[in-house]
Amino acid sequence: MPNTIFNGFDDTVKAQAIQGIQLAIQAVEQQASSITGVLPERLAQYEQRDAVSNVQLGVKMSGLLTKQYFETMDIIYKEANYDMLNLAKLVYPNGITGTIVLGNSLKSIFKGMINEQKIFVVPNCVDEEYMLNACSYKEKINLLASQPVLHILYLSNFIESKGYKEVLELAAKVQTEQKNTLHFHFAGKFFEEKERMYFENFITKHQLENTITYHGIVSGKKKNDLLNLCNIFILLTRYPNEGQPISILEAMGNAMTIITTNHAGIPDIATNKEHGLVIDKNNINLKEIYDYILRLDKERSLLRNICERNYNIAHSNYTEQQYINNMDNVFQKILEQ
Repeated sequence: MPNTIFNGFDDTVKAQAIQGIQLAIQAVEQQASSITGVLPERLAQYEQRDAVSNVQLGVKMSGLLTKQYFETMDIIYKEANYDMLNLAKLVYPNGITGTIVLGNSLKSIFKGMINEQKIFVVPNCVDEEYMLNACSYKEKINLLASQPVLHILYLSNFIESKGYKEVLELAAKVQTEQKNTLHFHFAGKFFEEKERMYFENFITKHQLENTITYHGIVSGKKKNDLLNLCNIFILLTRYPNEGQPISILEAMGNAMTIITTNHAGIPDIATNKEHGLVIDKNNINLKEIYDYILRLDKERSLLRNICERNYNIAHSNYTEQQYINNMDNVFQKILEQ
């Protein structure tokens, strides 16, 4: 190991520490490579220059290399799709027997490509480990009327079109009006540093440290405990690639009221009033949402009714076993054709 003892001061760096630093650098380089399309060999060019030159070189090269990267990926995707289509023609000379979508609202994806009678609906399911058991459910429901604080959950990636910024605005309004009976919980992954900075700076600026808790990326027992704790789930998504969010089904399976948008496949699993509040994705009215949350806080019997309904629906329709049964029914129908 490098020895830098001088005048009684030991600044020695252990070999394990050096190895750890090297692995961390490699991980950063690999992630930067996957995001920008810049190969690790190219990244080495930046390391050999001073900081100012690196920035200038990065601005000059990264856009071009990223463009080339995505153009190449487009070609790969196209070629792969051509191969799959040609293979499908050989395997299914009489045409595709059927296709499966998550909900009726997503059938339009295959419009003009396949007969609508051959499009089958099989909704998502919730992993059994994230379904609230009957004993915990009774305890949670019975506490609703008297618990001093309602817990509101945002559980998704931190992408602007997922709506986390609007949830922050709601939390700020709660703080401003000193509604001590409401607490916001955030959990999920940041893909961009600017999103993390926005989130952290917003909390600091509005002094929301006592109103918001960030749990990081959750799974296993930590996720279970968070789902069990919270009473209201909020996802104001307009995410372009949204399908049918499993997080909504998980929230229902844990006896929560849902606040969401009518985007993508969500109307197939959540409707306004029955499951909570479902609003127009093109007209998100934060005052309407805030007033609804205050109403749920005040009218705990209303909150309880919706939570009970969502729990029962989830356990009747969105379990792993129900998913298997639905898939089995689809295959039986196809075999009978």
